[in-house]
Amino acid sequence: MSLAESMSARASQLAMLGWVLAMVDSLWGMMPALVIGFNGPIEIALDVGLTAGLPAYALDFWSKSRVLIFLPALYVLRWIVQMHAGHTPHVLSLPWGGSKLLIAASVLLQWYKLRMHDRAVLAPAR
Repeated sequence: MSLAESMSARASQLAMLGWVLAMVDSLWGMMPALVIGFNGPIEIALDVGLTAGLPAYALDFWSKSRVLIFLPALYVLRWIVQMHAGHTPHVLSLPWGGSKLLIAASVLLQWYKLRMHDRAVLAPAR
């Protein structure tokens, strides 16, 4: 196995670890989403923001772009909704306060995407 193949295999493993972290984030977000309910637009947006970690990760994983789009948009959505929902304990927290697992997953995914792009650019033409 060449060095490039072993590095791409390592990058794939880290992307799968990011997938697991995004899934745990979504499952963790389902617990407060069940308690909050669907009473108004702020609560619905908060429920969507708390449970959309895995779908956002999947959309960024399958996009052809090297840049993540959906995960940063999810951070902003979570932050805005938490600032407007006065009954959550995270109202005054930093934007990334409740998204540590998702931030770790997005770092792993971004690293994977950059490694795959470098591999495609450096691959010899056949």
